[in-house]
Amino acid sequence: MEIISKSVAEIILHDNFKNIPKWLDITTYITGLSTETNTYSKPSIMRLKCDNYFNYSDCYFITRYIVETFGKDTVLEILKNPSKYNEILKLSDEQIDKKLEEYYG
Repeated sequence: MEIISKSVAEIILHDNFKNIPKWLDITTYITGLSTETNTYSKPSIMRLKCDNYFNYSDCYFITRYIVETFGKDTVLEILKNPSKYNEILKLSDEQIDKKLEEYYG
């Protein structure tokens, strides 16, 4: 049932919030599908931006970092202005990756 909930949530988000960055996995975070507390690889926005790479675990841990560091309101702001996430976070992709490495180090 949780997987179906996630799929439905992703359809609703996609229909209502165009151009969501593919690394933002708010539905997993909200529905609590991931019970992992630690990541076993370093999540990376730069890696997720590559066309031939996708990893749900990275998406979850990036989203979790943003929520826990910047708050839920920041994620909502990113959903409203997805192409401006760097401005909203006041960090480049490289800086985000460095912060992720420090956070999950």
